[in-house]
Parts: sequence; structure tokens; C-alpha cells
Amino acid sequence: MVASLLAYLEGTDYQQDLTATRQVWSGKGVLGTAGAFVFLCYLTVPPLTAVQPFAGPGRVVTMKLGLESEREKQFLVRLLGLSQDSRWAGGIRNPKVRAMVEQLACNHWQYEGMRSEHMTYMAGIIAVSALRVRAVRGGTILPDLMAGYWSYMQHAVSLLRVTLTTPAEVERDCEGFTAEYTSADTIGSQLVNTLVEVYPQYVDDAIRVLFPRTRMVVTALLEERNAKRS
Repeated sequence: MVASLLAYLEGTDYQQDLTATRQVWSGKGVLGTAGAFVFLCYLTVPPLTAVQPFAGPGRVVTMKLGLESEREKQFLVRLLGLSQDSRWAGGIRNPKVRAMVEQLACNHWQYEGMRSEHMTYMAGIIAVSALRVRAVRGGTILPDLMAGYWSYMQHAVSLLRVTLTTPAEVERDCEGFTAEYTSADTIGSQLVNTLVEVYPQYVDDAIRVLFPRTRMVVTALLEERNAKRS
């Protein structure tokens, strides 16, 4: 663990930042809608869905199993300090949570086709997801709350070996990434269908939160899905 992270975890600002993070992600449906936003921003980027483990089942199979078991939701809840399970409580100050994040990072960095910009993009959309949900709902995040939240997220994603800059820069870079790489393909369509089957309301709520290019592609995929079902 780098010295700066250790100092942060043991410092006086940590608990305040964790509280700010819980506040940003609080509210009815914020976690679910932000989670759907993250998934949709990922599932519609073919260079990302093409990244595969060297062994084991393919992405369509593992994603379906993950959604049905709420694996990714559990990861977010633990990362953000929202877990009600005492074994996983406390956010990244909890050694179990840090080990979980570091193991995920270790696994993903070894995936075939994984690149640093992919990890930076995924960390970025996680960090801005709840902010975008609250903005769409007309909520205002005061500067002190934003500063505490962003500090927590910067330290949390450092466990993924990713560095976040400012909220505005991260959001701009994520939107630019989606504009360049987002498109519809067969795997993405299958994965979006799985997401809709498991979390239909959250997907519907997330549409307004998406970046323009992602919204266009997701809307087209959903229209195609509905046409096949009618």
C-alpha cells in the first residue's frame, strides 16, 4: 500500500469523506440508477466487452451470472462504505474491502486486451455516476460535500491503479471516450438485454443520465428489443 493511501486511511479526513460519499449515493434509487448507468456505459463499448479473461466462460455468461447474483452491486456497496454487513463495513479503511478491490484490479489488469484507458474510463464512470443521477434529478451538491466525496473516490480507485483528476475533467474524458468508442454490436445487445431483464426500472431511469452517444445507442437497442417482443 502506498504511503499516501495509508496516511489518508489513518487521517482525520477519512470519516468525513466516507460520510460525504454515503450522502452522495443516498436517496431512493440512486444506487440502482447509477449502477445501471455504469453498466450501460460499459456494455455499449465493444473494445471493453471484447476484453476477456484468458480462461473460463465468455463475457455474456459471466455477466448474466454476475447480474443475477448481484456481484457487481455488492462490490459497489462495499467500495462505497454502504454495506450493512459488519464484515464489509467502513469503506476502504476495511482491509477486506481493500483486498477485494486490489484482487479485482489484479484480475482485470491481466485480462486479454485490457488497456490503461479502459480501467481509467471504468473508474471514471463509477465516480461520476451518482453525481450525474443527482444532477438529472435537480439536486445540488455543495462544494464541501463534493470535495469530500471526490477525495474518497480518488483514494478508492487508486486501489485499481487508476488516478482521477477533477470531477469536470473526468466527466469530460468519459464523455469523449463514449463518443469515440460507443456502438451497437451483438455482444453488447445481448448484455443490455440481460441488464433490462434483471433491472428494467433502473435501466429506464438511467436513460436520462447517459452521455449523448451512449443514450443514442442504448435507445436504439431497446427499440430493437421491444420490436422483437411485440
